[in-house]
Amino acid sequence: MIIRFATLLLILGSLVSARPPQTLPGDELSNSNYLNYMVKNTLSEQELQELQSGKIGDNSTIDTIKLFLTWNAPSIADQIAADTAMIRLGMGAIFVPRMSEPGAIEPDIMIKNETGKLLQAGQTGRKFDLLPGMYTIHIGNLAEFPLTRDVYVEEGKVTPVMPDWCALRIEVVDENAAPIRGEYDLASLDPLTPIGRGRGRDIDLNEDLRIWFVPAGTYKILGVGASLNSISNFLTVRLPHPGEFVRFTVVQDTIGKILGGGVLLEDLQGRNNSSWTHNFNVGGNIDFNYVSDKLADTSGNTTALSLLVYDRLSFKRNKVEISNLIKADVTLSTDEFKLKTLRSTVDELRATTLMTYRLFPRFGPYARGEYVSAILPKAVKALTSEIVEKSAAPTHTFIYLDSVPKQLRDTDVIKFDSTSQSVVVSPFISPVHLQTGVGGNVQVMRNRVANMRFLTGFGLDYEKKWDSWEAKADKDLVIDSTNSIYTRYYRGNVLHTTLVRSDDQRFEYGPEFMLNTNLYLSRYISAESDIRLFMPTNRIETPDFVMRNLISLHITGNLILDYDYNYSLVQASQEKLQTDQSRHRVLIRLSFSK
Repeated sequence: MIIRFATLLLILGSLVSARPPQTLPGDELSNSNYLNYMVKNTLSEQELQELQSGKIGDNSTIDTIKLFLTWNAPSIADQIAADTAMIRLGMGAIFVPRMSEPGAIEPDIMIKNETGKLLQAGQTGRKFDLLPGMYTIHIGNLAEFPLTRDVYVEEGKVTPVMPDWCALRIEVVDENAAPIRGEYDLASLDPLTPIGRGRGRDIDLNEDLRIWFVPAGTYKILGVGASLNSISNFLTVRLPHPGEFVRFTVVQDTIGKILGGGVLLEDLQGRNNSSWTHNFNVGGNIDFNYVSDKLADTSGNTTALSLLVYDRLSFKRNKVEISNLIKADVTLSTDEFKLKTLRSTVDELRATTLMTYRLFPRFGPYARGEYVSAILPKAVKALTSEIVEKSAAPTHTFIYLDSVPKQLRDTDVIKFDSTSQSVVVSPFISPVHLQTGVGGNVQVMRNRVANMRFLTGFGLDYEKKWDSWEAKADKDLVIDSTNSIYTRYYRGNVLHTTLVRSDDQRFEYGPEFMLNTNLYLSRYISAESDIRLFMPTNRIETPDFVMRNLISLHITGNLILDYDYNYSLVQASQEKLQTDQSRHRVLIRLSFSK
């Protein structure tokens, strides 16, 4: 007992005299501290004093550090910290930083050894593991102005390569300041030498701009077709400081002639360099049809109104890309301009999201989700037109069945409705279809003409219809002629509509394969395609196949002519959820982007 009491006193005494543990020695190494360390170890004492006092000389190396502020990319320290790849044992690394915003297409770099053998190649903004030694870095592939740097790699260290070249970002806009895919030629003035052809971007298609890496100097931007010595249809831009990032705007008319240009204004720069891109598109058409049959002595007209709305929201930052799409597609038809004949023939609301992470330059994981449903409720109206053999019918009756029996009898009917002029056969947002999937994506191709991505992973599908009915024709039913229902309705003089319950649901999972393609065939023509193959484990031999294609003719900056083709094949075990249909449409839409 005494021993226990003494032990308790010792524990209480230790709690009273306890104090927080000592902090770890040294300072926490943040990205900013690392950047300060890099800067301070490259400046003289005099330059450090100039940096602290704000008095900077004309030829100070601090001028070069100030150029880093012109970049659209994070600081070099942040970029190195963001690349979490470990340096392998016994090796060092070279790091060439990005100068432009995430998503912009910078020239690739190539690393060669002292014998000229190509060892590695890839994009800027990542580490390249190498054995210790001397290497030559080739930046871009401009034969007229080769950009090379000799770099020594030390074991266990990252060697950042400070750019001694300039980065030029050229945005092409129309007279309304809307980005367009206008083409231009770039040339050097001293000496007068062609460099290459570039183009702007269509932000509706979420395109990225090409970044030019060139030596400091003066350059000429010409309209396509203009000669190097042209005194019209051109602009000049001066890049005086190595390491500087310059944003330049070229204004073109509808035929590609240069109207003006200059350095981007601050407000435009902030708008275009945002990680978020929002595009809103509205399209539609009106179809008038008039049919006259002189032999049958009949005539009539049908009017169809189509409305198509796209709302795209995209995010790009570092290695993360998120694409969101909301699409509303509705077509309403009416006969003889009568409101009571109004009906929906196309009705779809679709929301999709796709998130990808570039674990490697061309490969990484993805996660996706999709919601598809109808928008408007659908109704079936009571028959009012005269029908042969039933022309004297005074009323109309809706006949409800739970299912289609082998032989229809009186006991199969669950309800008769002789008072309603119309009944809802599909409620609001029914049916609903949900999809989700995870897996890996591969960037098959990405250049100025094509952007192709292949995704493969594991997907889930859930679909449900509720409070739904399907109208059945008399010829699809086998009716017991001895029952009163046959005598009164199916052989009698009462107009009727037979409705069969169409509720059902499915939940399936299995591998999915998708191919997303965007083509930029010219300044005026683009195309996009989404293909999905889904193979549920319970019916892997009868997979689902969905294809959506859109070909666009860009008539003006905001006016676009579209050809839309969709095909859907769903081979579900539930017959009520099966589909096998295609749709072709041509429509005009207006595009608004910000």
